[in-house]
Amino acid sequence: MSTSPKEWLVRTRDGEILGPYTQREMWEELQKKAFSLDDEIAPSQGQWISAQALGYRDGDEFTRTSTRSHQQTRSTFTKGNGPSTEGGSRDDGHGITSSHTFTTKHGQGGEDLTPTPEFERREPHLPPHSSPHPQAHPRPQRAPSQKSPSRVAPLITLLVLFAVGWIVLSQVRVNGLKPSARENTLVPAARSNSSPLLKTVYGMIERGETKSALAELTRFHERNSDKRDLEYLIPYSALLIMESESPQRARKFLEQILANPAASPAIKAQAHHWMGYLLMALGEGDMGESHFLDSLQLNTKDVASRFELGRSYLLQGKYSQALDYFQLAELERPELWLIHLFKGRAKLELGQYEEAKTSFQRAILASPDRWVSYLYYSVVLADHGEKELAQITLRKMLTRDPLFEVNSPAPWGFYREKTDYEDYLKGFAKVMSDGMGEEKELGKLYLNYLNHGSAGTEGPKIEAVAVSGGMMAKVLGLKVALARDASVEELKTAIARLPQSLNDFGYYAYVLRGEGRLRLGQVTDAHADFKRAV
Repeated sequence: MSTSPKEWLVRTRDGEILGPYTQREMWEELQKKAFSLDDEIAPSQGQWISAQALGYRDGDEFTRTSTRSHQQTRSTFTKGNGPSTEGGSRDDGHGITSSHTFTTKHGQGGEDLTPTPEFERREPHLPPHSSPHPQAHPRPQRAPSQKSPSRVAPLITLLVLFAVGWIVLSQVRVNGLKPSARENTLVPAARSNSSPLLKTVYGMIERGETKSALAELTRFHERNSDKRDLEYLIPYSALLIMESESPQRARKFLEQILANPAASPAIKAQAHHWMGYLLMALGEGDMGESHFLDSLQLNTKDVASRFELGRSYLLQGKYSQALDYFQLAELERPELWLIHLFKGRAKLELGQYEEAKTSFQRAILASPDRWVSYLYYSVVLADHGEKELAQITLRKMLTRDPLFEVNSPAPWGFYREKTDYEDYLKGFAKVMSDGMGEEKELGKLYLNYLNHGSAGTEGPKIEAVAVSGGMMAKVLGLKVALARDASVEELKTAIARLPQSLNDFGYYAYVLRGEGRLRLGQVTDAHADFKRAV
């Protein structure tokens, strides 16, 4: 049997993760009957198989199982989750938050963004869990992989609209390609006996219509006289927090649920989760730790509470425990960029620089248009002697849609900071301190433009650079012109500067030019650009 990487894990009946082992080591352990028949075995992020089932297989069959599971694992990280970029306005609907900072320690190494076979094999090492509350997470159950639509899906929608009629397409705005709402949600399905209101509200949330859902719940609450109905208070409290409407009112509702002996365990688990979410957002007490633990006591499979508990530990400086819970969350959602991003942050704090870079790289592969992953990855590279690759990474970030983040928020119940372009500027300045070419100054202008909006002075400066600048300047000049509703002649001029092929910039350039051509009534040419973007 050939030597294999250490990628095999064991999940015991008590929920402990053992390993990693090489394939040979795992086979030897199976032959020695070192594992209980109730234990489960899998390559990292692969399909869990009972130790009992594998124990009866011969070496060749074990190898075939390994190959099939490994191929499934690789596909999780090579297909990605579609278009998603870090960006958007400061008020992006994630609730009360604090900004992230980019500070790292010194080390060596860096990796290319290309997903090489070697990179695909490097699965995370999940250490045995050492939580003081082991009962909070009995054996995690493997959830079916939830594949996310790529950026092709929203653009195909545009093409379908072309076939239906040009009028609809003429109203398309270039404010980021919005994927299906299910891509990044974990919205709980309303129970079969839930009220029609809740079914309607959860449907709105899943479609991203959070403000409408909040308004619907507010109207219901104002006229509702039956205070025994507690279920609607969960989404109502959550939206009050996430929309920054009234966190203190949400706290009151959640405390009401937790103090009510008639509340079901399922409802109390959700109330604990959102109370922890609120405390973490406000920076209070134990950052929600005790509430997330209580939530997991009542609902051991709650991946969002696992993730939030990891975030709470990270904020408290308990980095090893934070990493444990991020990895437990990853068992349920291995494709989620946000988990990889925060795993990287925990590993940085633990001095695991190479592993941190791998996590940030995975975050990029999982959601290849999300700005925040590029920024963390580039700063780590710059801090560890990979300045050239760090600068290439930031240039790639600038070619992505910065407004996608507004249209593709974190999954329901997953807390994350609001976008703060001041942090982006600090990171950009650090990485590009000795950079060459127009991207250095243009990038600063662009970030300041995103920070200040149309009220700032950066927009006209970007359009001025576009007159004689390179590809990036020309594309960003068109973006600014579209954002300020430039005149027909100005749009024609901005589009005329661009070469026919925009492949050197990427798909977002075709989307921008397609929007410009739509505004000019050049429907056929716009259709061609959208098709190229696909």
